[in-house]
Amino acid sequence: MTKIAYVYKQKGTDAAWSSVIAELGVYLCEQDARIRTFRLDNSHRQSLQASRQALVDYDLSTGDILLINHAICFWLLLPLLLRLRRRGVRLVFLFHEHEHILGLGYCLRHLGEIRVKEWLRHIKLWYRIPSWLSEQMVCLSSYQAVVLGRLAFERLSYLGVDVGRFPVCERQQLVNGVGGNAVVLFAHDPARFDKGGRFCSVVSQDPRFSLVYGRDRILPYAEVYKKYHDVDIVFLPSDSESFSLVLAEALATNRCVVTNANVGIVQLLLSSYTVDELASRGLFVCAHSMDGYRDGLERAAAYILSDEVKTHELFSALRLDLPTAFERLNLFIKRIGG
Repeated sequence: MTKIAYVYKQKGTDAAWSSVIAELGVYLCEQDARIRTFRLDNSHRQSLQASRQALVDYDLSTGDILLINHAICFWLLLPLLLRLRRRGVRLVFLFHEHEHILGLGYCLRHLGEIRVKEWLRHIKLWYRIPSWLSEQMVCLSSYQAVVLGRLAFERLSYLGVDVGRFPVCERQQLVNGVGGNAVVLFAHDPARFDKGGRFCSVVSQDPRFSLVYGRDRILPYAEVYKKYHDVDIVFLPSDSESFSLVLAEALATNRCVVTNANVGIVQLLLSSYTVDELASRGLFVCAHSMDGYRDGLERAAAYILSDEVKTHELFSALRLDLPTAFERLNLFIKRIGG
């Protein structure tokens, strides 16, 4: 019987947001007795060695399948993966949600703003080596493959949102009431240049808006949905988002969103909807500029006062719920594993 191993990276200190990756492994094991999961813990040398040894002990051989989530797993396991590949094990690379690949040129242009440890997230070679070594590559957005010049790939939305943890917000009026400020959430780390924190000045300098940072409010994972329910607009001005679970969560909770077209989920939506059709539901796709976001935020604030937010319809249309997302990958594994 073909063995199938699923490897994902998760430190012992990782935040709860990454639990969806671990939950994917649990789901796959429940669906297929051939699958076993391996958590790669690089918290320290001993935990990393233990993770490697567990995979070695599984004794994969010719025809077996090793699914590897996250490029860093390739690099941490590289000598072992080369041996397994020579042995005839089939390597499958699953792109991670925050692997955006903006390129070395982007890092050099913003040398003073991007921390060196963030460079690997954007350098193409970091992903090209894993893609070259892999028999198959699964991307969350076509952008991840196109930027690497890879023509053969699978595009699957295999990560989703647990609607039990992120329920629809039924409130339609402004948090502060009619005539009050529209509360705008910037959910990402403002210290990350690529997340577009520099555009938050558009919000903070406008008296019609109140800006809140998601990082300033630490909640248990079961209560993270409150960050969305307690605001009017989710602001996502990233330079690039390969997929964006934040956007998926915002749509699941039926929040009004202001973002740009450099987001994987937005690109999926634009294949079925026009920009105006998205705006009519409460998702405003703007030019990636100060003026573009200023206009988008103004339109979003006016929309909330005059119309009903319907972004949850977009969530349902893409079927971004957790069971459906996981089942997409499960069906892919059955197809390649026989």
